[in-house]
Amino acid sequence: MSHKSKVAVIGGDIIGSWAALHLQEEGIDTILIEQFPLPHTRGGSHGQSRAFRFLGELEMGRLDYSLKRWMQLEKSSGWNSEIIHGESKR
Repeated sequence: MSHKSKVAVIGGDIIGSWAALHLQEEGIDTILIEQFPLPHTRGGSHGQSRAFRFLGELEMGRLDYSLKRWMQLEKSSGWNSEIIHGESKR
């Protein structure tokens, strides 16, 4: 298989996938390379669950950005993965 891209992101964990998504959205031809079929238990963020924890004010700007982007990704892909547990004070 042959593919030419400007950027290759190695590792399809949450960080690699997030980086590849942002690069692609900026119009940069990007390929994401993952060694193992997904989902697997060998990565830095393995499994099928993620958590957003609203525990303080220090990181709220980044957390709000990430949550909004995650929701946009779900909407554009037609895939709803959100399950809310606990009390939201937002």
